Amino acid sequence: MYEKDQIIEFDISSYGASGEGVALAGMPVFIPGAMMGERVRARIVQAKPAFAKGELIEVLSPSPSRVKPICPYFENGCGGCELMHMTYEETLFAKENAVRNALAHIGGVDVDNCGFMPILASPNDVHYRNKAVYHCGREGNVGFYGKKGHEIRSGKCQLQSKEAETVRGIVEKALREKRLESIRGLMVRTTKPGEVLVVFITEKKRPKGAETVIDEIKAAVNKLCGVVCCLPLPDGNPGRTISTLFGSQHVSDSIFELVYRLSPQSFFQVNPDSTELLYGEAVRMTEPAGKRILDAYCGAGTISLLMKKRGAEYVRGLEIVAPAIEDAKLNMQKNGLSGCDFICTAVEDGIENALHDHFDAIVLDPPRKGCDKKVIDAIINSNIDHITYVSCNPATLARDIKLLSQGGFKTEQVRPVDMFPYTSHVETVCLLSKLNAKQHIEINLDMDELDLTDAEKKATYQEIKDYVLEHSGLKVSSLYIAQVKQKCGIIERENYNKPKSEDAKQPQCPPDKEKAIEEALTHFGMI
Repeated sequence: MYEKDQIIEFDISSYGASGEGVALAGMPVFIPGAMMGERVRARIVQAKPAFAKGELIEVLSPSPSRVKPICPYFENGCGGCELMHMTYEETLFAKENAVRNALAHIGGVDVDNCGFMPILASPNDVHYRNKAVYHCGREGNVGFYGKKGHEIRSGKCQLQSKEAETVRGIVEKALREKRLESIRGLMVRTTKPGEVLVVFITEKKRPKGAETVIDEIKAAVNKLCGVVCCLPLPDGNPGRTISTLFGSQHVSDSIFELVYRLSPQSFFQVNPDSTELLYGEAVRMTEPAGKRILDAYCGAGTISLLMKKRGAEYVRGLEIVAPAIEDAKLNMQKNGLSGCDFICTAVEDGIENALHDHFDAIVLDPPRKGCDKKVIDAIINSNIDHITYVSCNPATLARDIKLLSQGGFKTEQVRPVDMFPYTSHVETVCLLSKLNAKQHIEINLDMDELDLTDAEKKATYQEIKDYVLEHSGLKVSSLYIAQVKQKCGIIERENYNKPKSEDAKQPQCPPDKEKAIEEALTHFGMI
């Protein structure tokens, strides 16, 4: 066991969950700033029975992937860009490794056999953020909290948009000169078309000096669409809007071909180019065409409307933030879509009732804390057999996957996506399917041809599925086909349409799919 303040040389063999170097020297020793393959000198700052944490003192043999950080404040700055001492390619390796380790060690997933795909890189690795939330200090400094304590570090950030940094500089100058008062925080949203929304986080409906500062921002920013005041939340983000000082309190942004109206409080992914990669994977895994989809934690309807646009029959979104729900409803109209419902509720409170209706798939996109246990239990006890899980935290993703696996779900595909270059954060989208679960019938597809009736011989289950998909756009299961064949008087062997236990819940074929299957059976001359 190590002792605090010991200075020791270590060989770094891997990366930890936050991209820190890990030395395996009797126990894991986590050293921020150290890189895989390096030999370093570090001071022990925390010694536990099972692990230790070290502070990097000197790199004795640097990795070829070590670079000089592009941020001049990296060493003593906010601590947000933990990985800026690495090449971008090395950060991708570290993040993919973090997802793999979390799934294996926390989730119990066989990573080599779960459809794990390489991480997708961000198209832009600097100035990629479309939302900046700054803290405002008593001395007028505007920026982010430092690595330790609540000292605010100001200075140009390499990750924020250039428009956000321009606004930050104007507000900081006004606060330092006492021309602007009562501002506790600042949020700046920017969009692909170049629109800018400025939010003063304050308890004042009209902070002293705001008008002059707004004029300065107008002169410096091409497309200032609005300036609003919002109450502060405990985490520094904007709460309820209390006044609009200029223009609109909304901004519009786009993902793929869809346009979204956003309130100050609406959740929207911060890296627009990587968002299209992430949501593209979510759509691909969900295969929304013809499906009824429940979108939990739907925000302003970003995923819901994309699923609908890509062919979903019906989408219902659940979200606790009321302004985001209003945005989602307006966004549906704005994009000329229908067939979506958006309900304002905490997901853990509304999901059980929602799952009383039939859904083919559920999309989960929870906050960093992951899904509430009530949400996991409701899904396991429902007829849902297809989950697309979008996560910003590998640890809670792995925890939830373990619970879902205990309820009969198997991880089929995993794709990490780099949404936050040079930070330790990574997004992941996973596909989980329920296999051999108590609630579902098991269908033996190895049919004995001699045991088939004349009607059954005319078309296989796969041929019926292909016909239905081609002519109606619907995807049907073998169970649904078996139910319709039985209803139409086609004799089915017992194991095609019988649950394994008496109390098993068996999903019933929806009317639209029943009609499509009947048309297929007619086409093949089976009825």
